[in-house]
Amino acid sequence: MTPPRPLDPSLVPASFAKVRQNQETVIRRWHEAEAGITTWESALAALAPREAEGWAATCERLQLINTFQWHEEDKSRDHGVGDEALGAIKRGIDASNRRRVQTVDSLDDIIFTGLKQGGALNQDAPLNSESPGSIIDR
Repeated sequence: MTPPRPLDPSLVPASFAKVRQNQETVIRRWHEAEAGITTWESALAALAPREAEGWAATCERLQLINTFQWHEEDKSRDHGVGDEALGAIKRGIDASNRRRVQTVDSLDDIIFTGLKQGGALNQDAPLNSESPGSIIDR
């Protein structure tokens, strides 16, 4: 077996510290715009990722999904919420979970593609943890 080549740093982030910076930025921006956020669509309109595509934009979108979902879950715990409203909130949480899983999968694709292109992905290596996207999601 040929050992993988050293990773070309241009293919993946130079520092995973950018993940934390993106997460903190999304949360800060959320609180600045929170009064106008009532639906996923309004969250996305107010807080669209600052980059159009790629690794950082996908991480930013994942954090936005999680922040939106946490707020929806808080609403579902309100003892004063009626059954009809609770049902709508729960359906929104289900839709958010689907978005989250799809975004984690997209993040994995981006990371694995970068590693593969850089010759740093060993296809025969066992997966001994969650996927990179799932780890970032945590």
